[in-house]
Amino acid sequence: DSYSEEEGRVILKLHPKLSPVKVAVFPLLANKEELVSLAKKIHSDLKKKIEVEITRGSQTSIINLINDLVHYANLLRASDIHLDPTEKNVRARLRVDGMMQEAFLFPKDIHNELITRIKILAALRIDEHQAAQDGRFRLIVEESMPVDVRVSIAPTFFGENAVLRLLSDKEEN
Repeated sequence: DSYSEEEGRVILKLHPKLSPVKVAVFPLLANKEELVSLAKKIHSDLKKKIEVEITRGSQTSIINLINDLVHYANLLRASDIHLDPTEKNVRARLRVDGMMQEAFLFPKDIHNELITRIKILAALRIDEHQAAQDGRFRLIVEESMPVDVRVSIAPTFFGENAVLRLLSDKEEN
């Protein structure tokens, strides 16, 4: 039960760590269901990693959380990550195929740290909270897989809102 060349490209996009050579060899090593299962496991493991990080409370690594969030969004081929503060938490939403999807709920007490980390990455002023700011940064989410991120931060009633536009090379072969 083999898979087509197109399905091999989909697997490669789901897990960019795999080289095209490995994808070309995969028909000899595994069937289609095994590869789809592998891609789903990678996606699921990263989601669990973010959820575990969220539950660590004061021990949460903001650096890992932002890196994993960008990596997760990139695996889903999301174009945007929206961090929207509410009265009691911070809602993370992803735009995938033009549709906004709820992704995670972060505790409100890490909101300032999340925004500060994004501002530091984008070389924005961390002491400015009343004016909109725009910037950009590049993050390596996997070995040799850079993602350019455009950042827009704006003040809202419940705190600063961040929108991260992912600009990775997502060719549609």
